[in-house]
This record gives sequence, C-alpha cells and structure tokens, in this order.
Amino acid sequence: MKTKSFELFKIIEIEINSICNRDCEFCPRYYNRSGIRKDKDGKLVRKQMSSEKVKAIIDEVTSAGFRGKIRFHRLSEPLVDARYLDFVKYASSKGLLVVDHTNGDILKTNPDLCKQLDGLVDEFTIGLYDYSTYKGKQKEIAFWKASSKKQKLHFHCLLNTQIFDRAQKCMIKSIKIPE
Repeated sequence: MKTKSFELFKIIEIEINSICNRDCEFCPRYYNRSGIRKDKDGKLVRKQMSSEKVKAIIDEVTSAGFRGKIRFHRLSEPLVDARYLDFVKYASSKGLLVVDHTNGDILKTNPDLCKQLDGLVDEFTIGLYDYSTYKGKQKEIAFWKASSKKQKLHFHCLLNTQIFDRAQKCMIKSIKIPE
C-alpha cells in the first residue's frame, strides 16, 4: 500500500509578546478587557513568551521537517520586542522563511534596524494607517520600497473616514439608480 504525505501546516505563528504600540479601533484587541491584552480599565497587559520557549518551538517544528513560513505575531506588534532581530536570525538559520506584519512605526524611527532586517525578513506586510489621500498613500509606499531593497513587501491599506467619505461621494455621483 502506498502512503501519501501531506503538509500539516504552512505557517507557524508565535506570539512573542502581547504588546502593540497602537490602539486601533479596527483591531480585535481594541475592546478586549479580558486581561489577556488589556485589563478591565483598558490598560495594556504586558506579557512575553520566554526566549527559550520561542527557540524551543522553532527547534521542535524544524526537527519535524517543517521548512515553511514563520511569523512572530498574531495580534501584537512584533518589533516592539527587543528580541525580534535575534528570533529572526535564529529562525532563518533553521531554514524558515520569516514573513511578518508590522505597522512600521518602529522601523521608521530606527533606520539601523530597518537595514538589519532587510533581507533577513523574507516578506513584510506593512500596515498603512496614517494617510488621508491617495498621494499620501503613494508616498508611504515609496518610502518603504526605498527602505527595503532585499525583502518582498506587501501593503495593508485601510480606508479612513476621509477617504471613505470621498469615495462614497464619487460613487454616488457615478451610479445612477433607476427609479
């Protein structure tokens, strides 16, 4: 009898910390008062997975033959964790592809870290949350492309209320509803 192998998973996500430097209304953690990410008063709960545990998880999945993608976040900002660069280097040394999502705030204020991670992180998805015009969004994208030469970039763009209102007005003008 011939057996067929299959992938158990394609991506490993390790939440290395519970912290985010933003408090975005669209994020599921915004209203969370369970004590996991925010306490009953809405203050951040700061938790970190130990470095030993993070590396043990990486060791365990790679020893089982996993060579896919790894992320160091779920509902947090991975770059607020000072150990991030070390984890990226460790995962890369084990043959994993590092693909992460960031709001970009830490990288914008730390060009040295941006240079160090360029090429170590295989793919970054960067959340673009602060633009209010199309031109502003294009400027943000140009900044990131100039800052990241070796890694693949993706952009997560949100419609803020200004942009949404303008788009809605354009749609209303262009759509004629039959009476």
